Amino acid sequence: MRRRSGPSIPAWSFVVPLIVPLALAAPAHADRGVRVDAPVAAAPSTAPVLGGSDAPAGKWPDVAAVLFGGYQECTGTLIAPTLVLTAGHCADSTLNQVLIGTSSLARPSEGETINVVQQFPYPNWANTFDLTILVLEHASTLPPRVIASGWARHDIVDGATAALVGYGAVDRDANVYVDELQEATSTITDANCDDEPGCNSAARPDGELGAGGGGIDTCPGDSGGPLYLVTDYGTFLAGVTSRSYDNAVYYCQDGGVYVRPDAVVDWIEETTGVTLPAAPGPVADDLVAETGKAGHATVDPADPHPGTSHTFAIVTPPVHGTATIDGGGVVTYTSEAGYLGADEVEIEVADAAVATRTARTTMAIEVVDQLPEEDTGCCAVGGGGGA
Repeated sequence: MRRRSGPSIPAWSFVVPLIVPLALAAPAHADRGVRVDAPVAAAPSTAPVLGGSDAPAGKWPDVAAVLFGGYQECTGTLIAPTLVLTAGHCADSTLNQVLIGTSSLARPSEGETINVVQQFPYPNWANTFDLTILVLEHASTLPPRVIASGWARHDIVDGATAALVGYGAVDRDANVYVDELQEATSTITDANCDDEPGCNSAARPDGELGAGGGGIDTCPGDSGGPLYLVTDYGTFLAGVTSRSYDNAVYYCQDGGVYVRPDAVVDWIEETTGVTLPAAPGPVADDLVAETGKAGHATVDPADPHPGTSHTFAIVTPPVHGTATIDGGGVVTYTSEAGYLGADEVEIEVADAAVATRTARTTMAIEVVDQLPEEDTGCCAVGGGGGA
């Protein structure tokens, strides 16, 4: 298994998953050694990224160059104003900054260079999810990328269009690097990562995916960078560049393994205390009810695929009362007599034609002593978020 980049493992570069043998313990900076605190000359190159090309300025403002003492060795993605997601094998004591928002390492002033104050590698990342969360010293002003959770995760399927983006090598042997951010269009080839050797069984189901190949790939230096799911309703972070397949012939060109961040959204939020931007998903109105009396509110499937019919089910009931939901998504809640305060109910919405295509939301409930005269207790007030 070859990792695409990182401190203790040779770094991957963009557009071809950088894959370096796990057995190698080369310094993180051995692969690239390009400082980005001042403009630098690009290495001569006769071709763009393997199967890719220079990314237009401003197209991928959430992509981060991950810096080790001023040297770019990994790539990452801004997923919240203060969080960058990169590979587990990129975690290192020398990782100290990220450069976000530029399309060239030679033009750092076009982006934001922000110190990293904490690193959270996923537990046992080499055998589970090859991910590290980087906590930034202050918030970036750039827009974070939404993770492909909610309804979007069901579009992570074989044949789906994917964009590979990163700062990695641009040749199959991972010897040639350029300063320009690289992009390439490919497809997801193994949505559950169970067809090729080198996937982590502990990450199944739906924890990794395979993509690229046929000359389109990511490389050393791309490690931790994004694989975007491109849909007609948005572009979402669906994969994090990790490694090549065990049977890869070259560092770059044969395709590789990407970690699915939608599998660890809860871990990211619990670990950092940061709520991530919501992906497309069901939206629940807030519900306000008088104590001991029925109140009502509605769940909107907010499905990005128009014309879809849905079913509704309560998966986590309220703690201080009872709740039901009808076929139109209307929740009826009755609290325990005398209870005042907050409650909630978790609801799963399913595609009526494809029962496994589901998304969840949580309805916030407030139980009061008496409703205002104009408040009927039905279907109004605020909104919840999909999951």
